Parts: sequence; structure tokens; C-alpha cells
Amino acid sequence: MTGCSSLKEITLPEKLEQIYEGALACGNLTYLKIPTAVKYIHPNFCLGRNNLNEIDTSENENYKFENGFLLTSDNKTICYISPNKLRASSVFTIPEGVERYSYTTNSYTNIKKLILPASLKIIGGWLCLPSSIEEVEVVEGNQTLIADNENKILYNNDNNLILCYSKQENITIKEGILGVASEALGTATNAKEITFPNSLKVMGGRSLSRINKGVNIIFGKNVNNIAGDVIDYNDLAKLGNVSISSENERYTIRNNILYSKDNKILERAFCDITGEFVVEPNIEKISNSAFYGLNKMTSIVLPASLKEIGSLAFWTCRLTKIEIPSSVNTIGKGCFNDCSNLSEIIINKKENSIQGAPWGCPYGLRAVKWK
Repeated sequence: MTGCSSLKEITLPEKLEQIYEGALACGNLTYLKIPTAVKYIHPNFCLGRNNLNEIDTSENENYKFENGFLLTSDNKTICYISPNKLRASSVFTIPEGVERYSYTTNSYTNIKKLILPASLKIIGGWLCLPSSIEEVEVVEGNQTLIADNENKILYNNDNNLILCYSKQENITIKEGILGVASEALGTATNAKEITFPNSLKVMGGRSLSRINKGVNIIFGKNVNNIAGDVIDYNDLAKLGNVSISSENERYTIRNNILYSKDNKILERAFCDITGEFVVEPNIEKISNSAFYGLNKMTSIVLPASLKEIGSLAFWTCRLTKIEIPSSVNTIGKGCFNDCSNLSEIIINKKENSIQGAPWGCPYGLRAVKWK
């Protein structure tokens, strides 16, 4: 019901059993009654968009609405938090019993301090926390999460960075951190430069998302797994200079483009390319999501050395035409997803010699021309 902005009250059918993500993201609901039969409600069923301050769960044994929280009856999952609750204080406390927190609260910048219960094991998700957080407290007895308020970071017992809430301009993430989770840097709102430790090995999906504009990123010598979706397309233009230790044996970076150390794989563009881009000679593979989100890139020149193009490699690019050299043997699934201007894919090979055409191109097979 996204877009139904005037909808303030809705009656759900009595036999309804499940309410999925975004199902009631209509914006202005003020009252909701959960029917008896409902067994599942997605934790972001309204994407944080409603004005619900009253939810009736009196006839449902699986959910309860207490102190502004819509919770599963066992207290383990938060499905909704009322705006009144979130606006009430600069301190936000997640209730004891909750094991996973992923509710969208990014717009509530009145929140300065986060208190996490002993029961909490996982925290994070799409726009999960406001950028205004300055302090985190983990209740005694929590066996999973560690708040280091000296270094202004929250991490877990696997040494994965969950949140960096430092308001400094130059931030050095402490040694020992092995991975970075989704949106972990979204609360480092004053950052101009972030240096990751040599201990870092993994940059997970969306781990550079919600970064501060113009921030420079410095990777250490041991990072060996940078996800293709490490940054959202709308954050690419925010990145400043991205660099990596010359001692890194897995990657190298030139002109904000991530390559394999042997210069045979183009891994990921860390810049907002405008117009034409020429792929360097000797590149044999373009990785999954390598150019994802580059919606100002209108043309690309591929080298005769190229053998493989990964899944979603050009997702949402504004290519109008692309020529695939005869050396290419594989094009990944969804390679041209949402390339709405791509009307011509010229392939210098015999027909159907590469499987999967048209690889997500909106124009379909009429765009594919074999030679």
C-alpha cells in the first residue's frame, strides 16, 4: 500500500496470516488492529513510515503492543515502534528479550544514546539507526556485543564492526577488527578520512553505505574480500579518494577503481563515472556488480582480453550500446538489469554461443545482435 498517503485506518481480514515487508508502508496510518489469525509480521512491515501510536493486539496471541513497541509474544522481535516512543527522548532503549534489531529509525535524529539489552545478538539493517548516535551502552550480561566508548565503536565477539559513532574528522578503526557490517559508518557523520586496520579482512555488503560526503577511505594490507555491493549506488558520488596498502596481496586501486593484484580482474568502481569508460587492456574478468549504480556512465569499451562479465555488472547503468568482444565466454545473470537505455548489445560471436541472453536487458532479445 505504498503511496496511499491519505490512508489513516485499515481493517485487515480476519483470516489474514502474514504481513510482509513494506505491506503497510502508506505513511499516515494512526490505528491498526492485528487479526487473530496473524502468525507472522515482518519487522519492517511499514518501513518506519507510519504514524501508528495505537495497535490493538488484544485478539492475537502471537503479538503484543507495549510501551510503544509491537513485539512478538516472546519479546524476541520488534516489528514496529511508535513515533511517539522514538521522539520522546534522546536515549533509546531496546527492550530486554529482543534478540535481533533491524527496525528503520534513521530519521529520529533526536536519539543520541543507544542502550542494548543483554539478550541482543544481532543489530543492523536497512536505515536501521539514526546518524545522530554518540554513545552506546551494552547491558551487563550480553555475550555478543561490545561497546568501546573510548574508540566510539560497537563490535561483536567475532570482531565485526557494527557501528562507528565517532564524530571526529580523522578516524582510525582499531586493530583487531576483522569485518565491517552494513551501514557501520553511517553514524560517523563528521568523517573526512577513515583508516581501516591491517587486521581487517572483509568488507561486507553495504558496509560503505550512508558514508559522509567526501570521505577518504584507506584499506590495510590484509583485506581480501570486498563485496560487490559494498556501497549503494546513491552513495558512490560521496566517496573521496579510496586507497589500499601497497602490501596488500589481493587488491590494488587505481583512480578509485578496485582491481585484483595481478590486474586481470576489475572488481569494483569506487567513483561516479560520467560518459565513456575504457576498461584497461589485459583485464580478463569484470566482477559481479562492478559498475552497479553508475547511472551517468553511457558507454564502455571492453578489451579483447576479456573472458567473463559477472552478474549484475552493469546494473542501472545508462549504457545505450555495448559491444562484447569475441573473447568473452560468460555473461552473468542480470548483467544488464535496469539498463533502460540499452537498445543494442553487439556480440562478436556466433548466435547463442553465450548462454542467458538478454541478461536482464529491458529491451529483451531484440537488443541482442550476434555477429
